[in-house]
Amino acid sequence: MGDRQQLVAIAAGEVLPSAKASNNPEPYASQTTKREKSRIGGFSGLKNSGARPPVPSKCAGFLAGGEAHHLVNHTDKEVVFLKIGNQATGDEVNYPNNDLQAVMGQEGRWQFGHNDGTPY
Repeated sequence: MGDRQQLVAIAAGEVLPSAKASNNPEPYASQTTKREKSRIGGFSGLKNSGARPPVPSKCAGFLAGGEAHHLVNHTDKEVVFLKIGNQATGDEVNYPNNDLQAVMGQEGRWQFGHNDGTPY
């Protein structure tokens, strides 16, 4: 996998929301006047992307490939999320920080192994 960069942990609430106005065309611009963006991506080294604390009615999409992602609930409220994917034979996921990888087998079950490929 090559060299990994140092991971950075920050409290998302400590990053001040962006005051930059949206350049959305109407009628969308007026619908986003109360929107806040906390540009967390710069703290974590992300390029062309960003991390934003989710709020009710918002969604996030994660493309296949790369390291696995996870969602964290920092509230005392119940969170509901919808996962959409086909989990096709041969799909792979890698959790490098947990020494875990998985491949979807032909029988429709995940096959788990260590990062070096040895099975669990």
